[in-house]
Amino acid sequence: MLSLLAAAPYEAHSAQKINEAASGHARKLQSLPDLSVPYGQYIGNVTSMGDPITKTTTLGPIIGRADSATGIERYFGVPVAPSAAGMNRWKYPEHMGSYTWTIPIDTLEESVCMEFSGLVGTEDCIKVDIQTKTGLSGAPVACWVHGGGFTSQDSGSAATRTAAYYAKGGPTASVVQVMMHYRLAYLGWGVYDGAEVEMAGTGYTSGNYGMSDIIHELKWIQANIATFGGDAARISLYGESAGGAHVASLLASPQTEGIVKNFILESPYITIGDAAYSYLARKQISEIVPRSTAGMTGCVFNTPNSSVTLACMRAGPAILFDGALNNGTAWDEIYSVGGPAGFAVSAWGMVNGAGCNAWPVVDGYFLSLPPSKAYAAGTNALANVIIGHNVDEQATFYNSGYFAGAVGNYFPAAMASTADTVFPLAANADRVGILGSYLPAYPDISTATPENLDTYMGNNFIVTAMNTLDETASITAIWIQAATYAQDATYLTNFDSLYAAEQNAYVKAVKPGSDGWLTACVTKAIAQIMSAPMRRPGTVFRYLFAESGPDEFSNIQPGWGACHGCELTFVLGMYENGDPATGSYPLSSYNNPLTIGLGMGSYIDFGPTYSSAEIALGTTMKHYWVNFFSTGNPNGAGVPTWDPVVGSTMNVMVFDADFTSAGAGGALLNPCLQTSPCVMEPALNYRKAYGDFMNTGVYTTPDTCTGPVGGFTHETVGSLCCPACPTGRRSTLFGAPVSRPAGCPACP
Repeated sequence: MLSLLAAAPYEAHSAQKINEAASGHARKLQSLPDLSVPYGQYIGNVTSMGDPITKTTTLGPIIGRADSATGIERYFGVPVAPSAAGMNRWKYPEHMGSYTWTIPIDTLEESVCMEFSGLVGTEDCIKVDIQTKTGLSGAPVACWVHGGGFTSQDSGSAATRTAAYYAKGGPTASVVQVMMHYRLAYLGWGVYDGAEVEMAGTGYTSGNYGMSDIIHELKWIQANIATFGGDAARISLYGESAGGAHVASLLASPQTEGIVKNFILESPYITIGDAAYSYLARKQISEIVPRSTAGMTGCVFNTPNSSVTLACMRAGPAILFDGALNNGTAWDEIYSVGGPAGFAVSAWGMVNGAGCNAWPVVDGYFLSLPPSKAYAAGTNALANVIIGHNVDEQATFYNSGYFAGAVGNYFPAAMASTADTVFPLAANADRVGILGSYLPAYPDISTATPENLDTYMGNNFIVTAMNTLDETASITAIWIQAATYAQDATYLTNFDSLYAAEQNAYVKAVKPGSDGWLTACVTKAIAQIMSAPMRRPGTVFRYLFAESGPDEFSNIQPGWGACHGCELTFVLGMYENGDPATGSYPLSSYNNPLTIGLGMGSYIDFGPTYSSAEIALGTTMKHYWVNFFSTGNPNGAGVPTWDPVVGSTMNVMVFDADFTSAGAGGALLNPCLQTSPCVMEPALNYRKAYGDFMNTGVYTTPDTCTGPVGGFTHETVGSLCCPACPTGRRSTLFGAPVSRPAGCPACP
């Protein structure tokens, strides 16, 4: 294998020769321009938001802005560590050298970490953005960890990020808001031999640079937040998508114990499978960076000469490595071996499709164990936790970018009545989508079948593989395990049995992906958290977001339902940022709150108007979140009682504006739900059978209920319960239906 990995024969080098080689590459690369470009209008800039105000921190004085009319103070781009560029690349903040200043510096603009692919951002980004209110003292502190697949930032527009939603108070007490920044993609999550050698004897290894940034920032916040009116004893972390997965990992880290009291995990996708945290697998993935860019950078990839490689990779602009994580051709020649005959998905295609090319790892310092084991062992067992997800998570991915054309071909009948208005999928197929590289092994996405979409887009098989292997697994082992499930007749039969009741083709595609990515994760995480001997009762709360009304997604695509990211309309206060009387959000396409992070800013040039029920839902959720930031418990005056998880009983608070008319403020505990046209299920222990199957491959019968209280979320797909006509392996396994319900067209 070494001969395949090495770009040149190995030679023993003295320390002097290593330094000489590194210096030579440095001279070559330093002559190249820095090709990164600013994040431009998406950056939160507070220069015009008030008068200068100076604060003194433990590192030095800073100058922000104070708005006398609102009382809001803003400090954006507050540095807590040196730049991570150049020789600080792939180093932990504690190893970057001392960092202080005496002359006050302006902190007026956030610094987004360099994104890939995208050519935007900066490596000088280990910084925080603070919004507080003049006169605050001892207020709770809410630290937001953004999502974006660990490769980009998707916290919404600059307008959203500077709106001080929690800091301004209103119907709730004011909270000190902090937005965290962390290194992304291979800069934040790569694992390299040279860095291991460099860290020998320190307790550190390599990888988890993005996590180290957050922990370093948390320590700074603990030491300085009182200056901004915050209580260092009441620090909370909250995040969504990759931000939720990041918070889940931080909950599992011994380095956050004693610092963070409360954790909110919103849609923490595919987080809890042990193999997702494999150090070995991440190191193998990281090989792509030097291997695929050697021709441009001149950095020879030779594992035994890893110090030479690392020094060279630090010498030039990081942008030279842009796109490397999407180039798996040579990598597959090594790792796509030994799988079942006839399985078309390469190891790289499968792992990249699951979004695990940039991810935390068990390194022995930031993570001693993968989260599921760390939770059970009692890491952060004294912390309070809110965890949940949305009903229709996978809809966001199925209707974005590269997948849109495939979904349009997959479901032409289901969408025929609204194809040119509500579901303009064909027109949107050329979007710059967030999942553009997820199917590199599939030659023609336009010919995708339902079975292909289950395999490639739902990533169900790799979810089960990640959960049935441990944190020592190699990439090849994960791939073989996933491929085995994908071709196992029993697994496929049970898979189809779980979703046989879903009779609408579109919903039937959304559900498995949502269960694989989210239901399985949340179900397992709660079970492991609750199993810790030190876990106190009344400290874990589960939610389900089921609102499908006008938000930044469903206003343009009503069939998306309660999709991935849809709750951010309410959690980040987007519904409040327009006219307070109407809730309208009159933003232009390039200043749109959430869709920018999903590559769709240019496709949405209007904002929805929110109903009084939807505004009430937002107010209720704000109360719950602020209560939790304040006390570690979401309950308080004016909101329905939210019962915690008790033992193995997972009480679920469901958020849906439809519940507002019943006096519940958009929240109802444990209702019976109809989240698709033909299925009624209890919110209590929500879809546990589905999550358990994705985690273990073992089938159990799903729970049902009578009702319903909540209506189904895909409001544009029609209410007629017509079974989908079987095709492919479904037809082979089950055969065509003998009869069809009245009103349903005959199968071809």
